[in-house]
Amino acid sequence: MFAEGTLRERGLTFREVLSGAGFVDFVVLLPRTPHLIELKIMREHYEGATQLGTYMEKESRKEGWLVLFDARTHLNRTSIPLETQVRSGVINNVVVDINPVSPSRIAA
Repeated sequence: MFAEGTLRERGLTFREVLSGAGFVDFVVLLPRTPHLIELKIMREHYEGATQLGTYMEKESRKEGWLVLFDARTHLNRTSIPLETQVRSGVINNVVVDINPVSPSRIAA
């Protein structure tokens, strides 16, 4: 709903689009270019690039988007690169912190 509201009349969104290797979580069509988006909840380590890379290869796309909802504790965090190279092209990583440190726990 957020993507549809943001795009308004400029593009289309599709969920669970069948690919030759499974289902792509989300596709945004702007204006005729499909953008493949894979969504993952990251509890321990970075994952999803291989899966998205396979979808990109099957759909002949050189670029994909991996949105990682980071649920790791701050003690378990390692940095995630902005981009990941795969055989079919480049994956843009977007990390959303869903387990932030409370402001009262941040050392001044």
